[in-house]
Amino acid sequence: MEVRARPPPSGCTLLDSTRVSVLLFARELSAEDTHYRRLAMTQWSITTRPAVPADASFILACTNEAFMADAFFKTKEHHNRYTLADVQAMLVAPNSNFVVAEITDHDQHDSARCCGSIYVKWAHHAQTNVVVGQFSSVSVLLEFERRGVGSHLIQAAELLVATYAKHLSSTPRMEISVVSARKDLFGFYERKGYRVTGTPVESPEFSLMLNDTHQHVHLVAMEKVLQLHDEGPAAM
Repeated sequence: MEVRARPPPSGCTLLDSTRVSVLLFARELSAEDTHYRRLAMTQWSITTRPAVPADASFILACTNEAFMADAFFKTKEHHNRYTLADVQAMLVAPNSNFVVAEITDHDQHDSARCCGSIYVKWAHHAQTNVVVGQFSSVSVLLEFERRGVGSHLIQAAELLVATYAKHLSSTPRMEISVVSARKDLFGFYERKGYRVTGTPVESPEFSLMLNDTHQHVHLVAMEKVLQLHDEGPAAM
């Protein structure tokens, strides 16, 4: 897969979209030999934008679908990540927002579909002049997995926090909490520059979600110092 990324223009604002054009090659395995034949080439554009209230139903469905991957360590009543009321409240909370990803198929009359979402919040710590961001609920519809959607949602969240920090002449840092049982996620975030801090994450709310056979599961803190420059975080 070839990825062509275009950085945001100089002087971007919090409402700018991050864009990436992705060339995906569809291949079919021949039953007569073991070689792949290229059947078609489709160009997709993945864009991200701040969510609006009308996105609430999509965010709810997308997040709850994606977080079924965590169902194995949760009690049944906690399989769903959010309720609609949760999402609606988060959409209007200060210093935070959901970001929605859309994918456009340029071979299908430029039709765009929502394909993922992420929640990001930030706070300015005046004493140390640091803006600390946190993202969570990175969610991609199953049919759009392995197309780089999650990476671009993270890139957009980092851009929001870095741009806010730039306005305040502050240092931006992103913090995340990763479930210890999701070993697959640690390598994913490490490749994006995140490192385990060793600081315990105390979350009684998370502990209440655990089923009887997974009481040992806990949250692990990771962080990354973001870069301040006009073109935003490096393309992923």
